[in-house]
Amino acid sequence: MHATPIPSRPFPLRRLGWSLLIALAFGASACAAGTSTSAGALGTAADDASGTPNGAYAAKDVSASPSQTGFAGADASASADTSSADASGKSGGGVMGPASGASDTGIGLKPGGPQDIAYFRMKVGAKQLPKPGDMTLEGWLNEHDTVLPKPDPARSVDLHAMAALLQPAGAAKPEVALQIGLNSGKSLADVSAKVALTLVIDRSGSMQGDKIAYVHAGIQALLAQLPVGTRLSVVSFSSDVRTDWPAKDWDLKDLPAITAKVDAITADGGTDFFGGLQEGLAQCKTAGADYAFHRVIILSDGQPTEGNTSSAAIIQLAAQAAKTGCSTSTVGVGFDFDPNLMNQVAQQGDGTAWFAQDAAHAKEVFLNDLETMLLPVASNLWIKFKLASGWKVDQIYGFDWVEKDGEITVTGPKKDAPAIPDPGTTTPPAALPTLFASKKNGLVMVRLLAPEGTQVEQLQGLLLAEISYGYALAKEKTQEQFTVPVSVPGVVAVPDGGWMYFASPIVRRAFTLLQVGRALDKATTLAVTDVAAAQAELDAATALVAEEKAAFSAEELATYDLAPGFDDASQLVAALKTAIASPAAP
Repeated sequence: MHATPIPSRPFPLRRLGWSLLIALAFGASACAAGTSTSAGALGTAADDASGTPNGAYAAKDVSASPSQTGFAGADASASADTSSADASGKSGGGVMGPASGASDTGIGLKPGGPQDIAYFRMKVGAKQLPKPGDMTLEGWLNEHDTVLPKPDPARSVDLHAMAALLQPAGAAKPEVALQIGLNSGKSLADVSAKVALTLVIDRSGSMQGDKIAYVHAGIQALLAQLPVGTRLSVVSFSSDVRTDWPAKDWDLKDLPAITAKVDAITADGGTDFFGGLQEGLAQCKTAGADYAFHRVIILSDGQPTEGNTSSAAIIQLAAQAAKTGCSTSTVGVGFDFDPNLMNQVAQQGDGTAWFAQDAAHAKEVFLNDLETMLLPVASNLWIKFKLASGWKVDQIYGFDWVEKDGEITVTGPKKDAPAIPDPGTTTPPAALPTLFASKKNGLVMVRLLAPEGTQVEQLQGLLLAEISYGYALAKEKTQEQFTVPVSVPGVVAVPDGGWMYFASPIVRRAFTLLQVGRALDKATTLAVTDVAAAQAELDAATALVAEEKAAFSAEELATYDLAPGFDDASQLVAALKTAIASPAAP
C-alpha cells in the first residue's frame, strides 16, 4: 500500500502559531522511535552502535546545517530492535522499519467512540451553521486513515511509538509530541472471536420514507457480510417495543426470512429510545460465555419522545451495560437526531458512533462498523507511561487519565467522573475496553507540556517516555504486556529559527490535521458571537494546509496523505467559512 518513506526537507517555521500535540494513535500511523537503552531512569537515550540515533527516521545532530532534515528516512535495517523487555522476555515496540505495503502491514487496530463527523459535514454542505458540539475532534481524527508500519508477526498487539518536537525561535519551551500506533501481526482467523449482536431499529413516525429505507439498505449490507455463528437478534421501537427476531446463531439460510422481517418494519408512532435500548441490551445479555463480545447497534433519527426521555438515563443505561460486558454503538439517521446523545451513548457504552446520510452511506456505515464490531482482537487494553522529569500531560482528547507519583494512567473513554485506579489491584483500568480490527486507522490526540525553561541542549538524546501496555486476548483469554521506550535522538535547526524533530512525515500530517480539526471546532463556537474571529481562524487553517501540502513532494503525498487528506481539509474549511458568512435556514 505504501512505499518506503522518502527523505524530506525541513519545513519552514510556522508563523500561524503551532500547537503541536502528542498523538496516541491506537491503530493509527506510527513508526517506532526506539532506543538502545534499557528500561530505567528517564533522561537520556544512547545512540546505536553505528553512531546514528535510533529511530526509523533518524534526526540529525543539533549542529546540523539548516538543509538537514529531522526525518532523514534512514534505512531501518541499520538499527536492531534493542528496546526494553518485560519479565516474559518479550521486547517492547523498539525500532520499526518504514511503513510497509498492504500485504505486510498486518491488522489495523482501532478504538471505539465517534468514528466520523459526517453529520457536521452534511450540515456544512447544506450551508447550515453547525452548533458547537456537532463535531468531535475524536470523530474528525478517526475518519482519517494513516500509514502503519509492519507489525511483529509474533505479537497479537504491537505498539509503535515516535516523538515529534518543534521549538520556534524565541519560544520559552518546545511543543513536544508522541505518536503511538497499534496493530497486529496475527491473521483474522488467529484473533477473531464469536460475537453476540442485537440490532435496535427506530420505527417511529419520523422514520417514514427515505429514512427507514436507508435502515433497510444498511442492514441488508450488514447481513450479507455477517460471519456465520454470530448470535443475532433484532428489536424495533416506536411508542412500543418488540423483538422482531429473537436471538439465535446466524446462518446464511436465515437470510431470506430475516430480510423479510426487517423490510416489514414500518414507521409510525413516538420514540421510546430508552425502552428500545433496554430491550436490545436484554437480548444481548442472553448470550453466554461462548461469545467473547456482546454488542448492540441502535439506529434512530430523532430524540426521545416517549417512555424515559432523559438523556442522562439513556447514557447511564448504556454505561452500566458496558460494565457488564455489553457495548452499544449508534447510527444517527437524518438531520433531527441528537448528535451529543448518540455520541455519548457510544462513548459511555464502549461502542462506535456513526451517521447515515443516505442509502449508499448507510451501507458504508454498516460495513465499516462491521469491522470494528465483529472482529475483536483484544480487550481491557491498559496504557501507563512515565515521562522525563518535569514533563506533564496537558490534554487527551476523548480520554481521561490520572497522574500519580510521576506515572500517567489512561483510565478510559472520557466520562463525567473519571475512573480512579484501585490501589488494591495490580492491573490498571482499561484505556480501551475493546480493541477492534479495522481497515482504517484513526487518531486519538493528547498534548504534552515541557518543563519551564527547557533548553535545546536538554532535548538532545532525551529519553522522553517509557510506555507500558497490556491486554487480554479475545480468543485465547490470556494476557500479554510490554514496555516501550521513546526518545528524541536529536534535533535539527529550522531555517527561520528554532529547532525541530519529527520522527516521520506521518507526524507532520497528523499535526496538520489536528490543527484543522481544532480550527473547525473553534470557528463553529466563535461563529455564534464573533463571525470575523471565526473566519480568521479558518483563514489561518487554510494557509497552514496550503503551506504543509507544499512542503511535501508528490511522492510523499502519494505515500502519506491518505484520503481524506489535505485537499479534503481545505475544502471543508472553505465550506464552513461560506456557511458562517451566509448560513441557510435549518
